Amino acid sequence: MLFVNREQVKFLPLAEMLPKKKEKEKEQQKILKEIKDIKNSLDEFAIVAITTPQGDITYANDKFCEITQYSREEVMGKNHRILNSGYHSKEFFENLWQTIGRGQVWKGHVRNKKKNGELYWEFSSISAIRNAEGMITHYVAVKEDIAQRKEIERLKDEFVSVVSHELRTPMAVIKEGVSQVFEGLHGGISTTQKEVLV
Repeated sequence: MLFVNREQVKFLPLAEMLPKKKEKEKEQQKILKEIKDIKNSLDEFAIVAITTPQGDITYANDKFCEITQYSREEVMGKNHRILNSGYHSKEFFENLWQTIGRGQVWKGHVRNKKKNGELYWEFSSISAIRNAEGMITHYVAVKEDIAQRKEIERLKDEFVSVVSHELRTPMAVIKEGVSQVFEGLHGGISTTQKEVLV
């Protein structure tokens, strides 16, 4: 018999411990597989980056490298500012950092710059990762490339502007012509004709 602090310690037979250990290992393997499947699905769809609380990149997935044109080696340890296009104001980034610094999720459209200088748009969702004590240890950014969506919006706005202008121009000419006829600038018109024009 074994006593620890004057209390008897009971040992489980090895035969009882092994099935429980195997069961636990099986459960851990299942959880790891589920995490891997989620990661694979996320990597197929999204640009993912993990940074320190100071914004230094500690992880970048393949989609991040594909979109930004930086290799993983080029961005590891670098600050996320390497993507800054100069498009957004200082206040924009202050708001972003204050939000995630409070542990809240920040979401928004960001215009960044690729390695070759080309600008691109992404929709970002940035949230904090906390340790067991509740301290923020990292931030994870899950982003979607929305460059095509922004281009479609721009083309739509341009189209609406052109169509609106093209519709207004003939209507102005017609309105002016009717006004001139009504005022008799091109010869007299009858009372019946005036009633039709009104």
